[in-house]
Amino acid sequence: MPAGESAKPAGYLLFLAMKLAGPAAQTALAEALPKLERSRLAEEGTLCRESMSTAERAWARKHRPTEAAHWKLVTTLTADQLTHQNIQVRPASRGYRF
Repeated sequence: MPAGESAKPAGYLLFLAMKLAGPAAQTALAEALPKLERSRLAEEGTLCRESMSTAERAWARKHRPTEAAHWKLVTTLTADQLTHQNIQVRPASRGYRF
């Protein structure tokens, strides 16, 4: 996998984490987002569903959140769909770990 390939889902997943996190974690996550923005690729990807059919991809593109489109992801995953909203961010020696 090319170096920037993992940044596509990482940017969108970071956006979702920001939606679910408390104020202190939102600040830390917001600081990381511009770094991932620079890694955003032009190619479209999925969250581990490269075998999606053409019809399924077309439906997901039509119904995906705006931020997913921004990160070039074919997914309909939203923060509201995540059931485990207890995200704990703990300080690490460099940045934050989840």
